[in-house]
This record gives sequence, C-alpha cells and structure tokens, in this order.
Amino acid sequence: MNNLIDTSLETPLFGSDIDGQVIQAAQSNLSRAKLPSSSIQFRLKNALQATAPCAQAGFLITNPPYGERLGAEDEAFWREWSSVLKNNFSGWQVHVITNDMDFPKKLRLKPNRRTPIFNGDIECRLFGFEMVSDSYRQK
Repeated sequence: MNNLIDTSLETPLFGSDIDGQVIQAAQSNLSRAKLPSSSIQFRLKNALQATAPCAQAGFLITNPPYGERLGAEDEAFWREWSSVLKNNFSGWQVHVITNDMDFPKKLRLKPNRRTPIFNGDIECRLFGFEMVSDSYRQK
C-alpha cells in the first residue's frame, strides 16, 4: 500500500508540553503516522514561558488537560496564561479544545468562534481567539 500522506510541509510545526512523557507519546504518534521526525519540533516547555516561534502570525492549537494535570481551582494559572498569550502571541489565532464550556471566562477573553466538536465521546468546544496586545475595550 502506498503512503498517501504528503510529508513535505511549507509551514513549520511546533509542539510543547511541561511533561516529558507527553512529548514522548507525541513523538511516538508522529512515528506511527509514518511522518518524518523533522515534521514537528517538540520542546519540553511550561506554557507560562511560551513564545511565538519565528513568526509574527500563526495558529496556536491546544487541548488543555481538562483539570487532570491542573487543578480545577487553578484560576491563577489561566490568568497568567492569558497574559502570556496576549503578550507573546499578538497577531496569532489561538484555538482551544475543551469540555469546559465556561473556559473563555477563565482566560478573561471573548472567543470569536465556538465550534461544537467531540473528543472521543466527550462533548467539547473549539474556542477561537484572536490575540491582540491592546484591549478591545473602549477607553
């Protein structure tokens, strides 16, 4: 059977997580997909230290751990992460897959899109945010 996947990429892809086992699992998935290891550059990194890689605009897509690795009460983390996104990813589109329908409130951001999706049998939303360094609020 021929491999029908085009493994050439015009756009660099990056993946990161604070947990090395998650990075190893992602690399294993990349291998199982029969994609070259150079298809995605993986980094061990805390989300609160994230910076936009080599581009002034792009897409950040994330699937937070649904409270399993972060406590549901960890509101301070979400506020800090929101600041990181606004400061380090201005001009980018950020998309978050979560089963927490109130997730945008944790970030204190208003999504410009809310797309219903399923992650396995879990009903979720794909929230889309446009990152800007300035506030949209009237002064």
